[in-house]
Amino acid sequence: MLDGGVQSYGIGSRNLARYNTDLSQIRDAIKQLEKEIANLEGALNGQKPRKAVGVVPRDW
Repeated sequence: MLDGGVQSYGIGSRNLARYNTDLSQIRDAIKQLEKEIANLEGALNGQKPRKAVGVVPRDW
């Protein structure tokens, strides 16, 4: 959000800063950080990280 997407305006003693960041980008970043937090908290509690397992049903 702070990587160059800011417009600042000033009139007299008043200032305004406007962020030009897409809301979907912010939501994606929040989801990613929440996953990282969950993994780190699990590591602190002695839990192993989740592993992805794929199951392929077969009809013999």
